[in-house]
Amino acid sequence: MVTKATFVGPGFTRKPPKYERFIRPTGLRFTKAHVTHPELKCTFNLEIIGVKKNPNGPTYTSLGVITKGTIIEVNTSSLSLKYQFISVSLDIWLYFLRGVA
Repeated sequence: MVTKATFVGPGFTRKPPKYERFIRPTGLRFTKAHVTHPELKCTFNLEIIGVKKNPNGPTYTSLGVITKGTIIEVNTSSLSLKYQFISVSLDIWLYFLRGVA
């Protein structure tokens, strides 16, 4: 039994118990991750696409186990819309500040 947080894809189905080697409990399966942008200092809740590399070994990588130091791939398509909105709202705010000052 895996006792750490794991990621499984959206089309994941369990094997029959007779053929299942590693049991991944449903309570430890994650589909989203909190990602902090280094420049903006903001945290975003993004969907996980996959586990790229786990430092504990290839078995953990193939199982999708997420531990400290794991490299994960996230979907940033929704983040680009937020970037555009943030930049537009900052430009408008700066325009009003220049007009007042």
